[in-house]
Amino acid sequence: MKKYRMFFRFEKEEAWLNELAAEGWCFMGRTFWGNYIFEKDEPNPSDNIRIDFRQFNKKDDFREYIQLFSDNGWSHIYGTKYSGWQYFAPIKADAPEDIFSDNASKAGRYHRLCAFWLSLFVVYTSLFAVNIFNNADDPTTIFRPKELYYTPGLWEMTGSSFWRAFLFETPFALGRGFAGLFEIVVLGLCLYFVVRSYIEGKKTKLERG
Repeated sequence: MKKYRMFFRFEKEEAWLNELAAEGWCFMGRTFWGNYIFEKDEPNPSDNIRIDFRQFNKKDDFREYIQLFSDNGWSHIYGTKYSGWQYFAPIKADAPEDIFSDNASKAGRYHRLCAFWLSLFVVYTSLFAVNIFNNADDPTTIFRPKELYYTPGLWEMTGSSFWRAFLFETPFALGRGFAGLFEIVVLGLCLYFVVRSYIEGKKTKLERG
C-alpha cells in the first residue's frame, strides 16, 4: 500500500505511522516528497516508531549513529546517510519511551531540518539568479504571454495562418512560461519550510515535558 502525506511536525507523523501499525500496516519506507510505502502485517499496537533528522557525509559516521541507537534498544527501520529522515522502532522491552531525552534534543531535529531547507533555498536561488543573468530564464514572462511565442511575425498574421502557427507553438510557450513559474514555486516552498521548521523547533523547545 502507498499513501501520500505531508507533515510539518515529526510528532504528528509518528502518531500516524503508529496508528497504521496498530491496524496491521508495517512501514517500509518513503520518498522525499512524502509517498509512504506499507506492507500488510499483523496488527502491532505496541509499535512506537520515532523519527530523527540527520544527514551524514561519511558512511562510518552513519554506522556509528545507528549502532548508538541499537545499543539503547532501537532498531533503524528506514533512512540513508543522505535522506535526512531516520526512522526507529524499539527492539527491547526496556527501551526508553522516546529516542530523545529532553525537549532541547527534540528541538534539535527541527533545527537540522531548518538548515537543510535553508541550504536548498540558497542553492536554488543561486541557480535561478545564474539563469536570469544568462538570459536563460525570465519568470516574469508568464505575465507577458506574447513574449513566450517565438514565431517571427506571429502577431501580425491573420486568419488560418495565425491559428496554425499559434496552436502549433502554444504547448511550447506554456512550457517556457510554467518553467519559470515552477522555479518561483520551488523557492517559495523552500522558504516556507525554513520558517516552519524554525517555528516548530522553538515551540518544541518551550514545551513542557
